[in-house]
Amino acid sequence: MKGITFISIMLISFSVYSQTDKTNACSPERPYGKFKIERFLTFHESDYRQKSGTSNEKTSQIQLVSDSKACKALRIFIAENKTYKEFDQKISNEEIIYFYETSNFFYVFWDYKPEFFRPRMGPPRPFLVVNKDFTQSWNFRL
Repeated sequence: MKGITFISIMLISFSVYSQTDKTNACSPERPYGKFKIERFLTFHESDYRQKSGTSNEKTSQIQLVSDSKACKALRIFIAENKTYKEFDQKISNEEIIYFYETSNFFYVFWDYKPEFFRPRMGPPRPFLVVNKDFTQSWNFRL
């Protein structure tokens, strides 16, 4: 009986920990993640950059978001926006959300986890640009 109780407690604690970890965790480095942001800032439609105000962002500033407070704030921002929340709820077990930043903006996109990454064909995927104070965001399909 003690064994069953112990196992039950362990399963509950692991499930609670894994949910908490997902909510607060920042994303891992994505193969070609910086390249995706570079393409947005240099090659994609200039209308996208003008609309979002990212025309003057430098590609040398692109980095993975590593501050857990910023990651948590981004996750809350996504959860509070109906459209973005739908994007997040539709991901498969092989996918994850990625957070990158430059000095003035966050870049958020959903793609395959590093262990499942391989070049794939498919429809354009959601790509969000969020200013650092979370007052504006833009949704593009890249």
